[in-house]
Amino acid sequence: MTRTDMRPTPAELGDLIAALVGSRWPTTEAERLVWFDEHGVVVEGAESLPREGLGESWVGSGSADWGRPRCGWGSFEGEFVGLVWFLWRGTSMQASERMARELRDRLTQRFGDPTEYLSEPETGRFTALWQARGRTIDMYLHGGMRPRGVEHQFYDEPVLQLHLDDAERSSRREAEARRRPPPGRPQHGVTDA
Repeated sequence: MTRTDMRPTPAELGDLIAALVGSRWPTTEAERLVWFDEHGVVVEGAESLPREGLGESWVGSGSADWGRPRCGWGSFEGEFVGLVWFLWRGTSMQASERMARELRDRLTQRFGDPTEYLSEPETGRFTALWQARGRTIDMYLHGGMRPRGVEHQFYDEPVLQLHLDDAERSSRREAEARRRPPPGRPQHGVTDA
């Protein structure tokens, strides 16, 4: 892998997350555009994804300086909720795990211990969640060997999934999702007859 593939570095990403968390959070689409520009957040070729009435989501490609990660943002009830990145694809599991743990440590230094933390020592994967200044920072390291006993073991491509959301708006969206029946199931008391 080239150095570009390993961008942003954990230090760069930690600085960006801290700046975003510390800034005035946008509400409207016009404010989001200005906010992305002010902080150098790049999402090129963004396409709208269906969210089954749970707001809107857009996904595209990030900066070439970051190796063109998948990234995007979402809104609910017309308000900007947050953004997501899928970083460090195509790197080795060892490199992704090392960088993800360094980012986790940097975020812990800035925002305290995660409010939630789950780890799979046998695979290197983990998840961590911080709550800071009305925002949630949600981090998942995917990839690595499947644990023993899992049928059809295979090696997943490592990737760091990182969400930064407004906590209150995200909670409203999640509450609405819980109120809705799973796709294909009728609402209570409603039938197709």
